[in-house]
Amino acid sequence: MKIRKEIKWFAEQMEKVLRQNDDKGGWEKTSKKYLSYQLGENFHQLQANMLGVIYSSPLHLVKCCVDIANYCMMIADNEKNGR
Repeated sequence: MKIRKEIKWFAEQMEKVLRQNDDKGGWEKTSKKYLSYQLGENFHQLQANMLGVIYSSPLHLVKCCVDIANYCMMIADNEKNGR
């Protein structure tokens, strides 16, 4: 399967953020409640930006999207592995 360039770029952005937080340890033992809360907080921040309630730069919007995707990945990974 050929990975689309947009997906490759986005996955690279996700990995960069994960690596910046390596000192915090993995998400394997992080509770569903915490991951869900963080997902919601990041989503609300993105939504406020998209609706014009607050303004952030395009780079910050990308970071919000990456953070949301990373929390989704963590939840999916934990579920896949029965955690």
